[in-house]
Order: sequence, then structure tokens, then C-alpha cells
Amino acid sequence: MNTIKGTASLRQVKNEQEAVRSSFRIQWCDAVPSGIGRKMELSKRDGERSMIEILKNFPDNVVALSCTGQVTKEDYDGILVPAILEALKRHDKIRLFYQTSADFTGYNPGAIWEDLKIGVEHPTRWERVAVVTDVNWIAKMMRIFGFLMPCPVKLFPLSATAQAHAWIIAAS
Repeated sequence: MNTIKGTASLRQVKNEQEAVRSSFRIQWCDAVPSGIGRKMELSKRDGERSMIEILKNFPDNVVALSCTGQVTKEDYDGILVPAILEALKRHDKIRLFYQTSADFTGYNPGAIWEDLKIGVEHPTRWERVAVVTDVNWIAKMMRIFGFLMPCPVKLFPLSATAQAHAWIIAAS
């Protein structure tokens, strides 16, 4: 990224984000792991599949996603961050349904940074978060640090995906 006196200009950041977003195309898939609704799978134009899939058939105030394989900063910048920002334009508070698939292998360092940033940039705008995973280190981190979120955070195993779905859409 080009910098001006050590910091990126707003125009440069927006141009880079747009370049990442435009490098993805949309494909519709009929099956969702655990059978909940439909999902929108975003794939990179060069044929490399994105590791974040936005799940559909959730209320408009819920950003629902499934992570698979190795998640990168580009996956966050091109898929998750725009989905959250769009939801925040429409709602004062949003909910997050965050699922890792059985073949999830982890995050690269850039993705970890983006994950932290998106959580702390809008601390009062989260209504509740459901984390659905069988990945032990994620479950441990949620148990250790979940209390830092200013909203209810609930951890579910993959076998309880339907219960997580019911909890995230339930009235407060």
C-alpha cells in the first residue's frame, strides 16, 4: 500500500478495498452445511475459492457466515467487512452468526488483525454473537475472551447449528 507520511490516504484505502471487492464474483449454492437456508459463495475471479461464505435466509440484522480452509485478510476485506458495514447502515445493532466448517484450518495474520478490528470498531453496535465451531482453540479463546464483547456471546458445537440459528434470530 502506498503511504503518505507514514499513513495511507483515505482514497488509497478505499481504492484498495474496491479492488479486493471487485476481484470476487457471486455464485449461488443450494446446500448449506447443516441444511439451513441458502448461502452465497463468493469466489475470486482467478478461480481460487474464497474461504468466507455469507449464509442467506437469516434476518436482515444478522450477518451470517461460514469459514472454511485458511481465511485471509482478503477474505475479510472482500466479504465480511462489507457485509458488516452494509448491515450497520440499515440497523443500529446487528447480530453475528460465525460458523467454522469441519475443514477450517485457521486464519493468516492479516485476517486475525481484521477480525480484531471489526469487533472493536463498533463496540456498541453488536446485539449478540453466535460462534459455531468444533475448533478447540477458537472455543477456548471464546471462553477466555468472550466476556470482553459488550453483548451476549454464545458458543455452539457444529452439531448444534440449528440451536445456534434459533438463538441468533430469537427476540431479545
